[in-house]
Amino acid sequence: MRMRNIPMHRDIVIPKTMMPTVPPGFEKTILGEPKGAIAQYRGPGNLHLREYDDRWTLHRDYGDPRTLGGLIIHIFLDAPEIGISLLIAAGTFKETYEATGSTTKALTEALKVLPVSYIALRTIKALFEYLVQLFSSGSVEYSRLSQNPAVRYEW
Repeated sequence: MRMRNIPMHRDIVIPKTMMPTVPPGFEKTILGEPKGAIAQYRGPGNLHLREYDDRWTLHRDYGDPRTLGGLIIHIFLDAPEIGISLLIAAGTFKETYEATGSTTKALTEALKVLPVSYIALRTIKALFEYLVQLFSSGSVEYSRLSQNPAVRYEW
């Protein structure tokens, strides 16, 4: 499969009848949002593969969270709700520390705001993804892509 043909953040659905096993070069991982998958795999070129009973979904991320540099990129570009939540918590820590001079109080406030901001941002992201699904095709069927002569899939 040529990586440049794999969409960024847009799942390609591949039936298990067309690809019965995990392709070479992919490693099982817990990193990523499961979305009901049986298992997840990370592969070359920042590919993220999810396994379901009857199909796979495949997309490309900006960063591979298995490396430090990739993790930083992934947190801010692929899962911005995590990066933004961390920044909000850091800002809360700074403001509280400056106001009170207490590291304990600042850490307590930062840890309070972290899950709240994450949940709020996940809710916004889920709503956005729902609206995208509602107004456009949210996944690309493998069979439709493979009919395009410009798109070549080779394992």
